[in-house]
Amino acid sequence: MAGGASTFRGLGNYGELFDQIYLLLQGGPNFSTRPAIEYIYETGFTQDRTGYASALSIVFFLLIVAVSVLLFAGVRRLQRGTP
Repeated sequence: MAGGASTFRGLGNYGELFDQIYLLLQGGPNFSTRPAIEYIYETGFTQDRTGYASALSIVFFLLIVAVSVLLFAGVRRLQRGTP
């Protein structure tokens, strides 16, 4: 279960890094270092496309839920000892 807890902690740290990435890189050369959260933020607040940004947020949330479920299933399988 420690793997799942560290995954959630890592996702929380990713959210805390948003302002640092945004202030330091601002997308980098040709937006190559822009994370998904920054794209959602710019779409919603800079371009005034709030509906599209909220749809992107829901898709991003569902992606995080899917990855979390897969990680928890993998940890549970490892704890049981089945490959």
